[in-house]
Amino acid sequence: MDKFVKLQSTTSAPFTSSQNIVDFHIPEDVYDFGSSYINLRLRSDNSFTLQTKEGTDGSGASLTDKNNSLTPIVCVNPTWSSSGGRSTRFDNCSLIKNIHLDSAKKGRIEDIRRSDILFTNLKRFTKSKEADTDMNYIDWAQAGERIGMWKWGLSCELEKEGTTFSKQRDEWDVRIPLKDCLGIGGAREIDVGKTGSMRLNLELNVAKIASYSKFQSSTTDNGTANVYQANDIPQNTAAITSLVISSKAEFCDTNRDSPYYVGMPVIVEGTGAGGATNFKVTTVITGIAFNVVSSTSDGGSAIKRQSATLTLAESIGATTAGQSYTNVILAPRLFTDTGAPGVVFNDATLVLARVGNPQGADQINYFSYSTEEGHGNSLTSFHKQFQLERDCVSSMLLFPDETDSLNSHNSDLTSFRTRTNNEDNTDRQVEFDKPLEHKTLADGLMNMGLRYRDYAPKQLPTDQKTYVNAKAHSKKIRAIIDSHPPTPQEKLYQVNIEAGGGGVKSYALFKQLPKQLAY
Repeated sequence: MDKFVKLQSTTSAPFTSSQNIVDFHIPEDVYDFGSSYINLRLRSDNSFTLQTKEGTDGSGASLTDKNNSLTPIVCVNPTWSSSGGRSTRFDNCSLIKNIHLDSAKKGRIEDIRRSDILFTNLKRFTKSKEADTDMNYIDWAQAGERIGMWKWGLSCELEKEGTTFSKQRDEWDVRIPLKDCLGIGGAREIDVGKTGSMRLNLELNVAKIASYSKFQSSTTDNGTANVYQANDIPQNTAAITSLVISSKAEFCDTNRDSPYYVGMPVIVEGTGAGGATNFKVTTVITGIAFNVVSSTSDGGSAIKRQSATLTLAESIGATTAGQSYTNVILAPRLFTDTGAPGVVFNDATLVLARVGNPQGADQINYFSYSTEEGHGNSLTSFHKQFQLERDCVSSMLLFPDETDSLNSHNSDLTSFRTRTNNEDNTDRQVEFDKPLEHKTLADGLMNMGLRYRDYAPKQLPTDQKTYVNAKAHSKKIRAIIDSHPPTPQEKLYQVNIEAGGGGVKSYALFKQLPKQLAY
């Protein structure tokens, strides 16, 4: 039976922007790298400040406190620093900036500079957006759910029904599979007894994690407030201690469709009628109950449409004869602009899967990458000749965003043409966002041993509130991927790019190299 071995980093924690090197020494044994991962333990101080006025910047009217002195549970998500006007969608593997692996007997096995740029952008091409939410249970910076764009994060254990309070976590783990940051990371059997003890060295992107942001808003994916709109409050309600959502919205799948959880801080507002005064208060949801309103059939399967009753921390008001409240809206209560909690990279562990019954493979074939970085000096007609290693079989030219230095995004690029050893790789100029570009991407990724799964490669921002806005404010990924034949000498790779506006800025060329680890 396979067993897991946990190895502590030999460098001391916590890890900071100035102390961001992590080292692991791997003892002799037989390991399954494909099932192994790096585990980063993160700690939050949970010292957040929620808004007490309408605006998160302290502007607007004051909100009446109806929290009954309860401490709310807040779902938070990390943000990438220097994201610019459009937020950066990043993955767990983005936390590793550079990675190096060597062994006592075989020397250097891999050394990938700017692995964060390479593997983050490869994920955008090889994983569809629909699959992004499938990994939300382990992704630190989550993609919004397809309905409502909810992002729950790893910082809470949520209770979405009943009266048991959700739990705020002080610590949680971020897993980075070795196959997401190393070319050899997918190997199922590596005999370290034959390679000699290994050393894995990482440089973390600690400084890039700026803060946390609350993820929800009072709108949904269709641009309305219906999901957050409760039923009208009738006359003669002695104490408004609960709100019902049924006439304005209904839920088919309560876990998927409902954004509410027990302990959630909300702002409730209502428009008074018949002499009732408008109100806007802060409160906490202390209980959630769902009730079947009706049941319909879809292909023989029963679909239950359910209403929700939300119990509040205390009474938020009352109505007398002739009075009522309409337009009752529930919006999440957000952090103030300076009140987000901090986070510390508190620990690092390498979790290795041991192979119980090794097959005795005597060599491992894999792909690694060399890196060449530069700047286009804002040229609108960019010409550059690169040298490729003689065994280079593929190249991937990326354009890291000037603000986040991660997403390959430059909307000023219009077209390109490439040549290898003075032979054209296409028979015409390739325009971005045209069918020929998709063909070159698909062919290039296939030569890299990967599958092109996303024909609209955009980053879904981490703090956009609606799916509509997320699509409009995404960062379009730009990449030039080419295949190259092995040659006896180094190859000359010529790239010509036409651009407008700010021209070509930062670029990073990743050269895919076949490698073999033989015992």
